[in-house]
Amino acid sequence: PGRLGAGQRLGLWWPVGAEPDLRPLATELERREPGRLALPAVLAWPSGDTVLRLLYLAWRPGDPLAPDACNIPSPQPQASGLAPLAPHQLGLLLVPALAIDRTGIRLGSGGGWYDRLRADPAWRAVPALAVLPAACVSPEPLPREPWDVPFDRSEEHTSELQSHSDLVCRL
Repeated sequence: PGRLGAGQRLGLWWPVGAEPDLRPLATELERREPGRLALPAVLAWPSGDTVLRLLYLAWRPGDPLAPDACNIPSPQPQASGLAPLAPHQLGLLLVPALAIDRTGIRLGSGGGWYDRLRADPAWRAVPALAVLPAACVSPEPLPREPWDVPFDRSEEHTSELQSHSDLVCRL
């Protein structure tokens, strides 16, 4: 929250598989600064559209969630009456990663949803950190797809996240 501007939210994610689980961090942040969190959802938006995309929606721990198009628990705009958030409404995105190589290519759980989101210049302008488990930097190049958007090569340790993950790399 210290990195967020007035009225901006922190974009988190719901953990899948081996991704770091930031739900305890979300609970703590909500206690300290209520109403500043957002979760992604892969949905067709606006309602009736057939194109799936990654969107962020306002979220608070305890809010109802439903499976999105990837079967991940997510806020649902149709059920909640919420509109997806615009890039300027997020001050920081925390992006899950299973590994990152020295060129900044992130290995996630598949799908390329974050890369497609970040290919949009408005979303690329939102500061983002990849949150990785231990031993996350691969000495060898990771498989690279045409849509992959590399992370910056710098690394940052933050006390708020260190208790929940071993390393945070700046996008």
